[in-house]
Amino acid sequence: MLMEKTATRTPASGVSAPEERFTQAEQEPRRERTTLYVVVFDVHDARRRARVRRIIASFGFEVGPGAFEVPTSRAGARALERALALELVPEDRVRMYPVCSRCRDQARLWGDGELAGLSPAIIF
Repeated sequence: MLMEKTATRTPASGVSAPEERFTQAEQEPRRERTTLYVVVFDVHDARRRARVRRIIASFGFEVGPGAFEVPTSRAGARALERALALELVPEDRVRMYPVCSRCRDQARLWGDGELAGLSPAIIF
């Protein structure tokens, strides 16, 4: 952490003691950039599939059967991965694709809805 140190006098001893003050940048929480992830899954067991769907839905929005848009930070993506790892077995398949901002701006939609976590887009 970046800290400024200034000297202050303690009245009893007359000795300078360092006083730490955080800079403005350190006082405000750092915002992580949000990335849109497309998450698709194929889980054969119905109960496990329902749990996986609930986990992903807690991070994003279902846009079709087994398909989600998840606008989150890197930390959020790692949290999603950890939560899924606790539920999945080797026969299950989950794919998580990050969508770069340039590609996200070029996305086209057909039917109802809009891209998750974004301003309204062109809908055909």
